Amino acid sequence: MDRATQQAWYLWAKSDRRSDGKAGDGRYLPVLTHLLDVAACTWEILELEPPHTLTLLAEDYGVDVETARRWVCALAGLHDLGKASPTFQALWNMAEKRPLPGVERLMAGLGTSNVPHGEVSQLLLPPLLKRVGWGQAAREKVADAVGCHHGRPTSRQGLQIPTHERGAGDWEGAQFMLFKKVLQALGLSMSPPLHDLSAPAYMRLAGLTSFADWLGSSFEVPSQVDPLPIENLAAYFEKARGKARAKLRSVGWTERRPLQTEVQSPAEMFAYIPGFLPRALQEQLAALLPTLSAEPTLILVEAPMGEGKTEAGLHAATWLQTKLGHRGLYIALPTQATGNAMYMRFRQFLHEASRREVEPDLQLMHGGALLNKAYQENLTRTLNPQNDSATAAEERLNVRAESWFSARKRAGLSEYGVGTVDQALLGVLGVPHQFVRLWGLGNRVVLLDEIHAYDTYTSHLIHALLRWLRALGSSVILMSATLPAVSRRELLDAWGTQEEGETAQYPRLTVAQGAEARSQHIRSSRTQTPITMRALGASVEEVAQKALDLALDGGCVAVIVNTVQRAQDVFCEIRERHVGRLRTVMKGGTKDDLCALLFHARYPAEDREKRETAVLKYLGPQPYENKELGVKKADYRPRRLILIATQVAEQSLDFDADVMISDLAPMDLLLQRAGRLHRHAGNAARRHGHATPHLWVAGLDTWPAAAMEAHKWQWVYAPHLLYRTWLRLKDGAEIRLPADLDTLVQDVYGEGEWFTLEDEQRARLDAATVEFQNETGNDARFGDLAHIGNPDDFFNNVPTIQAEPDGEPAHDDEWPQTRLGEQNIRLVPVHRIGSGYFLDPDGKDPARIGKGVGKLDRAQAAAIFKRSLRVSRRELVHLAPDLAPTHTSWADNPLLRDCVPLPLVNGKVPIPLSNLEVELHPELGLVYQSVSPQRS
Repeated sequence: MDRATQQAWYLWAKSDRRSDGKAGDGRYLPVLTHLLDVAACTWEILELEPPHTLTLLAEDYGVDVETARRWVCALAGLHDLGKASPTFQALWNMAEKRPLPGVERLMAGLGTSNVPHGEVSQLLLPPLLKRVGWGQAAREKVADAVGCHHGRPTSRQGLQIPTHERGAGDWEGAQFMLFKKVLQALGLSMSPPLHDLSAPAYMRLAGLTSFADWLGSSFEVPSQVDPLPIENLAAYFEKARGKARAKLRSVGWTERRPLQTEVQSPAEMFAYIPGFLPRALQEQLAALLPTLSAEPTLILVEAPMGEGKTEAGLHAATWLQTKLGHRGLYIALPTQATGNAMYMRFRQFLHEASRREVEPDLQLMHGGALLNKAYQENLTRTLNPQNDSATAAEERLNVRAESWFSARKRAGLSEYGVGTVDQALLGVLGVPHQFVRLWGLGNRVVLLDEIHAYDTYTSHLIHALLRWLRALGSSVILMSATLPAVSRRELLDAWGTQEEGETAQYPRLTVAQGAEARSQHIRSSRTQTPITMRALGASVEEVAQKALDLALDGGCVAVIVNTVQRAQDVFCEIRERHVGRLRTVMKGGTKDDLCALLFHARYPAEDREKRETAVLKYLGPQPYENKELGVKKADYRPRRLILIATQVAEQSLDFDADVMISDLAPMDLLLQRAGRLHRHAGNAARRHGHATPHLWVAGLDTWPAAAMEAHKWQWVYAPHLLYRTWLRLKDGAEIRLPADLDTLVQDVYGEGEWFTLEDEQRARLDAATVEFQNETGNDARFGDLAHIGNPDDFFNNVPTIQAEPDGEPAHDDEWPQTRLGEQNIRLVPVHRIGSGYFLDPDGKDPARIGKGVGKLDRAQAAAIFKRSLRVSRRELVHLAPDLAPTHTSWADNPLLRDCVPLPLVNGKVPIPLSNLEVELHPELGLVYQSVSPQRS
């Protein structure tokens, strides 16, 4: 063994240093061993990838598939070459005590500044890659991609590392020796010169390197150094591959293969749904898929509620996965609630579509995932397989949730996922390890549902995501019921395509490949439903009385309002006006009672979930069953019920109202609400006098300026859209769905005028239009500046990485936001009883705050998180943290880190320096009351 090899072999990469910084007994892992371990992990990851992933890597480097695999594994292994430097070797004082017979030991630096070893790798690799003929741009970008494996890219201009810290002389000889050994282990010498690296190739390499490093770094430090790497490189690499295979099996990483090798027809695929018959949308899309070429595909489905968009999307995703070589599917939705609902549907689909031949991993990806009972049960089963009895195995769905992937940054690596769009958008924001998120989404099918539901800022982030997904070889399915024409054009443009010919009539299906997009009209499977529009005054009293009048003789009435305060007020007014006995379904109301149900976002999480379940139980498809929550299969639809809800009820919540009252809202959202009218044909015989659907619109009776101010609607929706919606609907009459849906939306969101206005109305509308245009323009610019850049200009941007919060992204000026909006805070109302704090007013469930509580386990943290809720009230955001008792145990827990306890006495707490008192009411949720200002 020559001098340089001996010196290189002596260098350590991992040691048995304790987490508290104290020295262990001197065990360590050599740098060469760790580099080979990570290269082997990369190899075994790629062994389980679909062939198309390797094809993409071959295109990245301009070589054949086998050579590309070897170079990618070598480059990933070299990620920690920077550990072979004086600055890193000085981090462990035990290193100096190890003997090195016959060879002068490389001396670690003295007084080093502890430069991150990833940055040292960025500096060391380019001159070494120059020796194999690579061009400057390629070798620097490759070095940057593997050097940022700890999550924070550093620009070339920022790499100011003195020579004495990165190493010179004998250090350079040792570094070259390590470089050469890794290439030899992978069977590499020279290769066709690589002159540049594309942005997608950079993301693929960076993401794969971090993933492999997470696996390789989890290998235990052995009691004695294994000499095999220095004695027989090839033999050790085979051994390392065996360790990598075992590690991948232990974390549940399996071969990425299609759900179905021969894709079933929609009729066969969804035969498990009782009474399923393919709709026109599903049949037309299924017929179109075989005509597509094998390249990344965008499918845009614009169709009204009830046309089977979800099933069409799942069938198309399965086809794309099989025929285009994609791996897995991620379904992105607007909210946690819609994500939870889709998780249940998708879990069942995976169980059926996989034909029980494989057990796919499915992750629920949002900040409240651990509150989902079905997801928790799947995690528990993988954590405690010994408790999985044979009986349970027979009854359970053939879907798992591996705990390794449940970690925040790893979830997107799982083969299948359901969650919020925010989790996908983190891949294009400057957060740590965003490239891992993009690796997880690359060569994958991504389905974005309710694509119309986002503001201008978030929409522009979605545009950036689309550009990256196409560049990374992914296919995308977009679905919407109400999409303005300008939004449609922007989505197609983001994919890099333009529509050929005229746009087909709504409802329509658009497919984009290459630079061409083609649309076709979808034959509607639904009968035209005429909805009678009726005007109603905007006052709480008029809304409450109308709801009572509509329900007294029978019928399920939905009242959807624009703010939580208004929902609470309407509920209280109905309760006061009802001359009989008003019961709530949450407290055991029967089918014959006149019952009420209040549902909004200002309940603690578990209370909100119970109310959402109640909406589905009483107004969802009947018979209803929920095994996870112990709801037995039965017909629960009551004879008389008033649902009072906010916007939480208008998206992806499958309920059926006999008649509806809605506050004035933008046309697309109003139509989303109207989609819950007479939704289920099975209820036709029990509408109790509401045989034809009626939509009463509060605020439609007169020019809405006064109502918008009195009820604060202008702070919820753009006045410009409210005015144009009012103008379009003010004359009442009927609208026919789905025939009129697209026309109504385009009229409101377009620039044309079909109306006449009085002078005052003209002035208000013109001012609102200017404000709307300014705000959307500013939000669009802000969105375009917020992301990491597009694939074609990524390397022109200097990355700015911000600290990453846990859970769902919060609104914070210092955080790259996925959505704009008011600042908010996650509160946990806790009841102060004596000197203790409890989650319940009876003092039975401790809140586990204060001194000496210790570390919380998963179940304890989840129980506390279930009592949390996000609020944006300014006084609470700024003043509630000052009221919070000491909660160190929460701050140390990843799930509870951003939770703030709000101490209540007898269910209430005044907020100092404000005129606000907060009450947690068992029926109304969190209530705000104005009181005399409190002074400290």
